[in-house]
Amino acid sequence: HFVGWIPLAGNLLKTGLSVVMTEGIGMAAEKMLSCPISRQQLLAEAAKQEQTENPSGEKKAYPFREHFHAIVDFLCNQSLSSTTDAAREVWKRVESLFRQEDQVVLLAKVTEARRPEDLVELVTEYKWNLKVVEASLEALRDRFPSNLACTDVDSVAKGLWSPKSADGEVKAVVAPHLLHCWSFLAPELRKEAALVAQDLAVEAARAGALATTILPGALAVLLAAFRGGALAVPSGALLDGLMKAVHQEANACYVLREVLNQEAFADLVGSWVQLHHLQHLNQLDACPGAEMCFPGLMNDIKLRLTLSSLPPGVEFPRASKAPKAFDPAFHGLVGQNCAVKRLMTKPGYVRVRKTGFHRPGVPLVLLMTGPSGTGKTMAARKIAEFIHGRPFKELEATGRFKLFPMNQFR
Repeated sequence: HFVGWIPLAGNLLKTGLSVVMTEGIGMAAEKMLSCPISRQQLLAEAAKQEQTENPSGEKKAYPFREHFHAIVDFLCNQSLSSTTDAAREVWKRVESLFRQEDQVVLLAKVTEARRPEDLVELVTEYKWNLKVVEASLEALRDRFPSNLACTDVDSVAKGLWSPKSADGEVKAVVAPHLLHCWSFLAPELRKEAALVAQDLAVEAARAGALATTILPGALAVLLAAFRGGALAVPSGALLDGLMKAVHQEANACYVLREVLNQEAFADLVGSWVQLHHLQHLNQLDACPGAEMCFPGLMNDIKLRLTLSSLPPGVEFPRASKAPKAFDPAFHGLVGQNCAVKRLMTKPGYVRVRKTGFHRPGVPLVLLMTGPSGTGKTMAARKIAEFIHGRPFKELEATGRFKLFPMNQFR
């Protein structure tokens, strides 16, 4: 027996050693291959560094936005005659964007500008550089009164907002300047700006989180256009986009209300408004800034879904007397005259039990079948009231009437 236990003991010993060694090797590999700090620490340090670099919390143009805008502007507005010139221009832009010294020099020009014309010239010359465009337009609004800051707003709108080749990144930067100078913008450019803002809002709403920097400016321009009378006929896609964005942007709610309350768009709104829009709003909470708008928007949709009067030509239902029960004892049970007749007259089991002709000691058993909601339970209550001569609630309270729902026996 002792000799027979030796192989078993050896196998157990080898299994234990294998487990211990495997666990040790795994821990050693994890130590050797893992990063020196955990992912949570990396994220915390990155967030801390971001707060240090941008303590004001203002929305700045991120590097990838600058690079994207520079590339799009070059591809869409390239008017260079030779490949050599194109290569030089590309290299100039890349070098300027990636070299911090060049960016500092350009932004210094913005700081040193003393006239509005100088800042507009910087915007025109360096329209491919998002930081320079943003800084120049901000300087125009901050340093000069509106009549001077908005002198060349038409050229800014034509060059950076209206063209189809202008990307959403630069439009997000230009939108605050358009709003600041809206009253100085030419009437035809206001309508054109509203049309561009409509298309931009539709695209941004479809993109969702990828276009969070573009949507606010587009909605603000749309709101100014509708309130200022520069009416651009909205589309169903715009209304769908506004409904989608209403939970994250307050201006989406205000723009949607402006559209709903414009008589010129009554036909479009009437064909667009549906009950599911109201159900969608009931499930949402108002975003910051839309607390006063949200209830009004729901009321506007309710009004559109409610008829103030019947349309002409509609036939009114004819007045008819309320149907009567076949037997007074079954008052309230309507539409089951045949069943009541079987119970009370032919063969009349309930009436026979009530009059005392039924054999004593033998229970009255009735089987009523039919779809749900046709009155089987109600008929049973009426039968109990008729036989015992007491109200149903009293019979149920004293235990003389009991209900056994079949779903509890599943």
